[in-house]
Amino acid sequence: MAKTIKKPIPKCQCYEQGTRPCGRRALPNSVFCKKHQTCPVPPLTGAEPFYAPEKWNRDPAIQKSHNCYSFAMNFMDRPLAEKCRQDNNDSDKCRARFHQPGSVHGERDELDSKERRNCKALDRLIRADNPSVMKSSFYGKCPPKTSKMFMTVDRGEDFHFYLQNPPEVVANKTKPTMDTIPLYSDKGGSNPAKREDAVGQPIFNPELASRDFRWKGSNLNYEDSCGFYCVPRDGSVRLASSSQNGGRRSRRVRWKKSLRK
Repeated sequence: MAKTIKKPIPKCQCYEQGTRPCGRRALPNSVFCKKHQTCPVPPLTGAEPFYAPEKWNRDPAIQKSHNCYSFAMNFMDRPLAEKCRQDNNDSDKCRARFHQPGSVHGERDELDSKERRNCKALDRLIRADNPSVMKSSFYGKCPPKTSKMFMTVDRGEDFHFYLQNPPEVVANKTKPTMDTIPLYSDKGGSNPAKREDAVGQPIFNPELASRDFRWKGSNLNYEDSCGFYCVPRDGSVRLASSSQNGGRRSRRVRWKKSLRK
């Protein structure tokens, strides 16, 4: 009989000193503990994609054909979605064509082997496909026209990516609130895009947010932090699916004014 896992306690998503997790319990309606209510906000470049779940969730063909990697790269592949639509949005068929790290470089099957599902292997594959992607840190400043994603691994099982978004509104208070700080969002496989961690908290720092889903009956616990990356947002990223040789270059998304708030 499987061991019952209790729901993890929401922890403060601020570093204590350097990169050491605070570890204290977050206050209600906050991602910080009492001590860190004015936790420093990481620098932004202005290239961060706005959180727009309707872009990924409204059309079932888009939702089912794009995974966390597509989402974190902000890579919308409409021909891939059309193939999913032609298959009547069948989840298994659409999932089989997911963009995967290494596909552009000709190593799509590299992660079929569970022992290769680790930070080192994933780092090599994503940078083989897109050499302009570079390592960073939570408080690191990315170059112009790039912004951050975060990579994590449930070693030997699965990998996952998060995308950093800009604040919903311009800060006008000394004390930060959820709509005045940058948050991260993600999209688990063919599931909808969202902006909450494993315990339903907003994601300010994905390295410190909860990534243990076992209390929900899942076998996934993304325990390994693989780090933050600066990703080009100028349309130069290339991703590939199982049916694409050499990959496609991403198209720059034209955001509606209403989405920019």
